[in-house]
Parts: sequence; C-alpha cells; structure tokens
Amino acid sequence: MGEAGQLIKTQAGHPWEAATFAGHSCDRREPRPSMSLRHKFLLLLALTAAAPALVTGLLIRRDMEEQLAQALAEQHLRTAHGEAEHVATYVRAVAERLSESLAVPNNIPSETAQAEEWLTSLYGSQERMRVVGLFDGQARMTAAVSTGSRQDAARGGRPLLEPQESEDFQRRTKALLARAHSGRAYSVSEPYMTVLQQRPAVLVAGHAPDGQGPSLVAELSLDELSHRLATTNQGESRVFLLDGAGRLMLDGSSDQDGHSAHFQATSFARQGGTFHYEEGGRPWLAAFSPVPELGWMAVAAHPQEAPFASLRGLNPATPWLLALVVTGGLGLALMTFRSMGQSLAQLANGARQLAQGNLKYRIELARKDELGDLADAFNEMGRSLENAHRELVHVNGKLLAQVEEQTRDL
Repeated sequence: MGEAGQLIKTQAGHPWEAATFAGHSCDRREPRPSMSLRHKFLLLLALTAAAPALVTGLLIRRDMEEQLAQALAEQHLRTAHGEAEHVATYVRAVAERLSESLAVPNNIPSETAQAEEWLTSLYGSQERMRVVGLFDGQARMTAAVSTGSRQDAARGGRPLLEPQESEDFQRRTKALLARAHSGRAYSVSEPYMTVLQQRPAVLVAGHAPDGQGPSLVAELSLDELSHRLATTNQGESRVFLLDGAGRLMLDGSSDQDGHSAHFQATSFARQGGTFHYEEGGRPWLAAFSPVPELGWMAVAAHPQEAPFASLRGLNPATPWLLALVVTGGLGLALMTFRSMGQSLAQLANGARQLAQGNLKYRIELARKDELGDLADAFNEMGRSLENAHRELVHVNGKLLAQVEEQTRDL
C-alpha cells in the first residue's frame, strides 16, 4: 500500500495516484466594498437620462427668456404709453386754455398796455409758462408779459420781458405761426432751450376760432415733465422723451450743462413697439409710444442684460455640463461593456478548460462586482472538483491495493 501522494501500479500496470483527501476548501471570498453591475447600469442609465434632461432644460430656459423678454417689453410699452398720455395732457391743457381766451375776440384789448394787463391777469401766476404774448393775424406781437417775480414799477407792477427774451420769443413764434395748419385750435413747436435760463421749453399757440384773428402764444416750461421723469427713473430703468427727429429731448437730468447734449441728434432704430440701442457700451432694450398730436416719442428703457442675468449665467456652464455628461456616459458605457466582454470571455474559457478535465485551471479576474463573484465561485468549484478527484483517486488506489493483496493471498 503506497503513501499518500505516490503512484501505485496494479498488476495490470495502471498508475494511480494515492492522495490524501484534503476535505472541503476553506477559501472564502471576503466581503469587499464594490460597485455592482446593477449600480453601474443605474449610473449609466442616469447619465443617459441626464443628457435629454439638460437639453430640455436649455429649451425651457430659452422659452423662459423669451417670455421674460415679452413681459418686459409689454411693461415698458405700458410705461411709455402712460408717459405719452401725460405729456399730451400737459401740453393740451395749456393749449386749450389759450384757445378759450380767444373764444370771444371782443374781449381782447387792442391797446398794448391794456393787453399786457389782460395777459397778466390771466397768466401772470402760471408757473408752467415763462412768456405769454398776443399776436395779430400777421404774426406781429402786440403785447407780451413774463410770468415771474420781476416787475416794472413804472408799468403798474407788470412782469418784465427782457429784450433778449422778447426777440427770441418773437422769432420762434413767427416760425411757428407760419407753418401752423388752418382749422386747428392750437399749434406746438419743437422743443428748444430758453435763451436766458437754458431750460427746455416749447411754444404753444392758441388760434382764433376763424383762423384769421389774433393768436395767444405761451412759452411752456418742460421742467415739470423733466422732474416727473427724474422721479420715475429708478435704478437702471429710464424713461425719456424724443422729439420728432428722434433726438433726445428730456430724460429727467437736472444738469443744466448737459441739456445741450440731450438735444443732439441721437437716432434710434425703431421696430414695432420696441427698439435696441447702445449707451456706454451696454445694450439697452426700450419700448416707445407716440405722444398724441405732438409727434414726440415717450420711451421706457432698461439695460438688456439685467433681467436675464440669472438665466444667462447658465449659458457658459450648461453646454460644457451637457458635453461632460454625454462624454462621461459614453466613456462609462464603453468601459463597462469592454470590461464585461473581457470578463465573460475569461469565464467562458474557464468553463471550456474545466470541461476538458483541466481541474487546476483558475480564473484570475480582479473585479469587485457580480462577475468577480462568479469568477470566485468558478475557482471554488474547480478546487472542490480537484479535491473530489483526488479523494476518488485515493479511494480507488486503496481499493486496488486491497484487491491485489487479497489476490496474492489466494
């Protein structure tokens, strides 16, 4: 009887390996933290779903930006329309009062002194007007007074009109009456800067009912409108007026030196109810509304990028994030499927080796997922089969030895 692990030959010459039974393998795969295939596929599914989600988010952001732009434009249009109506009412109130004073021509004094007293009694306390004059049908001034604190004691305390003011007032009035349309109750000049105070003003002329009689002309101050615009402008929002040529007319500025620049030709491209322009290197979005009967434009504007700052802050990051998600998803998918393919090929080769009787074959698969568990289970099965084979060889060897010994005894 041979020792364990040695070859024993029978009389027939068959070699048998006598091996001591080693028992069941104590090799157990210790638990280890890992990312299972299920987790990998869930992550891959999440990345795959993230790409269309990001695309949907981009589309939603674009739609939100369009809706916000539309709401902002509508708000600006309402603001501009309200300012246009206020300006029209402001000028129309003065024009209608001038026209009402001419409704009864017989009440208009013909003498200069009496006409000045008449004008002073009607308009001397009017803060909106600076100068009021009476002109005959040939556009010649017959009387004029200045609404202010300056008074001439020699002329009964009536407000004085400086010679320079009178000359400028007559020149502008003749130009206004020369182009006045017959049949209209009043006319309004283009805005200008007063000759002494350098403040914005317009001429408002009230005409006689028949269009042939005298006219009452007032120099209407726009300071009240300018003050209103100054109080309306809050933060970066602006409301301003353009004249008929598209030049800046009023914006609420209190800087007297800046008014000359306000009336320089600054053209704006108008499209529909909104237009875009640049100021200080920044794009502005504005809405305009025409001032009824005056040909002016009331404009409400706001920096174009301000309302969209929170949305457009996503612009630089979102495409990169989308590219990262798509690239990461594709990379993870390629790595996962390639690794799975190689591991499955090793498992298939191990199964073939085992089927061919190579019980010593082991699969070296360094994975911490289900495929790694399967490789460890395969190796454990191979070790168990190898031990079982050794036990069988050992038992068979012992049986053959006993048979040969009994045969010799016979």
